[in-house]
Amino acid sequence: MSNLVPEGLVRVRLGDLTKVITKGTTPKQYVSDGINFVKVESVSGNATLLPSKFAYIDRYVHDSFKRSQLEEGDILFSIAGSLGRLALVEGKHLPANTNQALAIVRLNKGAIHTSFCIQQLKGESVQLQLMNLQTVGAQPNLSLQQVSDIVFLLPPHSEQKKIAAILTSVDDVIEKTQAQIDK
Repeated sequence: MSNLVPEGLVRVRLGDLTKVITKGTTPKQYVSDGINFVKVESVSGNATLLPSKFAYIDRYVHDSFKRSQLEEGDILFSIAGSLGRLALVEGKHLPANTNQALAIVRLNKGAIHTSFCIQQLKGESVQLQLMNLQTVGAQPNLSLQQVSDIVFLLPPHSEQKKIAAILTSVDDVIEKTQAQIDK
């Protein structure tokens, strides 16, 4: 990545924009109904969650896994296996919890527009960083520190909102087109 930063942009680390970047724990057992438990396979390719792929844990397990309790607005970022898959946690998914294959990125309010952050994390620059950062064993992995150290260029907040709106609308058109093709 070039060290030249265009005027009006600031080079930032993701960790400097967050309250916390953490991950969860895999429970010893799942239940047939209860608290939503989000795994990597619950994350679609278009930055949304697939409730049909949720597992479930009981209230006791959820309460004991405090570190990985999800909040509205959290960004989930896969750090094991299929790296860099993203999803935004919405109120309709809660209460919910997750395992160690998904990093929970909880942004500081006002530090960055959430949709812009998601678009940046999906972007080519970050995906190239991920390819260079991953450790390979049985499956590719990223540490939470590596996620925190992801760097991207940050425009003023008003520009973030405009850019995110444009890119999100492009994503929506691509998704609708793909749905038509699939039919």
